[in-house]
Amino acid sequence: MRILAQKPNLIKSITHRVPDIVTQNPHTFFYSLEEGIELNLTSTEMSSVLNKDGIVKVAGKIIQYSKFNIKIIEDGDPTKIALLDKINQTDKSQGITVNPINFKSSGQKNSKVSKVAYSYTRSCENATGSPLQYRVIVYEEAYDFNDGVLRYWVGNYRVRTLRRGAFGAWYNHATRSQNGSVNFTPSFSQPIGGLSWATTPYMTPNGSYSFDNSSGSETSNYGINFFDYAVNLTAGLNPPYNSLEIRFSSSTTATFNFGTGGSGCTCSI
Repeated sequence: MRILAQKPNLIKSITHRVPDIVTQNPHTFFYSLEEGIELNLTSTEMSSVLNKDGIVKVAGKIIQYSKFNIKIIEDGDPTKIALLDKINQTDKSQGITVNPINFKSSGQKNSKVSKVAYSYTRSCENATGSPLQYRVIVYEEAYDFNDGVLRYWVGNYRVRTLRRGAFGAWYNHATRSQNGSVNFTPSFSQPIGGLSWATTPYMTPNGSYSFDNSSGSETSNYGINFFDYAVNLTAGLNPPYNSLEIRFSSSTTATFNFGTGGSGCTCSI
């Protein structure tokens, strides 16, 4: 790092090696020199119940979750798993359904994250140090999807913390120092009776919330879930739920921080 700080053009002559864990598990990870390693999931909390290919069997169906869509083998036949890489839209002849994850955009601000690797509503990022050493990237996400069993509507903030490593690449940096504040203003396409709000943290519409991970577990991918609602699929595909959309208002403001070794990064959406 010291040599590169003195002679930054050396980076052009260095060949960066992609970690084996990424190349050996293409269903599991995204990787880039600028953004480190990211799970190929919209809801990273689901990783604890999925295998390395993002697959789980539920209610007789084999379901594969990824960042952009959900693939369902309707009859639960394991011999069809090999077809999932080849099928990118519903194929009724094979009995495989492909459901996209639908992100609701409220516009993008200070967005530098690759659209190839990520879908998000808005994002922000910042880095600190000389040379740059620590970095925070935040995504605001509102989306809905169905996995063949339930239909979901989700809204969260995702805080990623990174540290500069070998040859100038960014690597996930586990820390307890994520913190921030949010003035929360979701909007609904129509009111739905009995809508359940997430309980961790508990939020009410148009509320304010401050969070601090100092007593939590060390992580480089910290999720703050503000609403999470699900109904059985039959109800979800019929009125009034079939036209329900949940999104963050473009007037929502959120500020996120993390600090390490006396340094801190702050970004605001």
